[in-house]
Amino acid sequence: MPRNHNPNDDGQVPGRTAPKKRKSAPIINLTVNTGANQVEDEYTNRTPTEHQGNDIKVNVVNAPDDNSLQIEANKIATTANKISNNANYLNAGLFLLTIILAGISIWQGVLTRRSIEVANKTFLADSSNNERVYIRDSLNKIQSDIADAAKLKRDTDFVNKQKKGIDAQIRALQETQNQFKIANEPYLQLTEVRIDSAIIGKPYYIKYTLANLGNYPVKILNTDFYSAIRVTDAGIKTIKSNNEKSLAGDYIVKGNAIVFIDQTSKIVTQENINKILGDGYFWTSGIIKYQNLVSHQIKSYKFNIKIKLNGVFTSTYNLNRVVK
Repeated sequence: MPRNHNPNDDGQVPGRTAPKKRKSAPIINLTVNTGANQVEDEYTNRTPTEHQGNDIKVNVVNAPDDNSLQIEANKIATTANKISNNANYLNAGLFLLTIILAGISIWQGVLTRRSIEVANKTFLADSSNNERVYIRDSLNKIQSDIADAAKLKRDTDFVNKQKKGIDAQIRALQETQNQFKIANEPYLQLTEVRIDSAIIGKPYYIKYTLANLGNYPVKILNTDFYSAIRVTDAGIKTIKSNNEKSLAGDYIVKGNAIVFIDQTSKIVTQENINKILGDGYFWTSGIIKYQNLVSHQIKSYKFNIKIKLNGVFTSTYNLNRVVK
């Protein structure tokens, strides 16, 4: 034994039994060729079958003497073949499903086109129907407007007739009111005018009787008189009167006339008497302003009268009017 030999180099430890030598673990090589379901064992005496397209090849390295590992390998290969077959079936199913979906898509396209055609026809039908409805409604509206216009004309004629009747009634009522107003409105009138005294060398006097012919009482506000002896009419002239009795503030009611005497400023002469006996007259004119005690309206009474010595008198102007 060499000098430097170490017993441990032999793998043995002094005092211990040498361990048994381990066997190498088997190694399985799996090769899958899709196609035929065949398994080839390099350590068997089987001759590999001729492959048809796809197969699964299992190689076992360091295999034991028995066939247990080969059997397990065959099981694995069989399971793998089943999985491959199932994958083929799945692919075929997916392909068939794709064809079905494509058919459904084509059918949906056909249905869509038909729906569009139906919608278009429906739209055209609705448009035509809407046009007919519009024309019908327009004609109905025109006929309704014509009927309304005819009714309006009849109503207008009726209203005009009624208006004429009402206007006539209003005019009649206004006339009645005017008649009532005239009948009741105060209306002053000189019922008698005569020469009270005409002595040569003295002023002459004129006696007046003033009456209210209306129903409403009046109040005298003021009076103005003018008198003259002449042949022709001098018209309405007024001067401040020299009344024997002032009339301002007096009241006159219907049926209760007042009598007053106006002393003129004219001195009677023989010439005046001769004129009176001929074509001449005593002329008197005046304005009496008074107020309606019911309506408080102010009016005036204007008169112009010519008188003869025998007491005959004639009015040339006699008017009651409202003072503006």
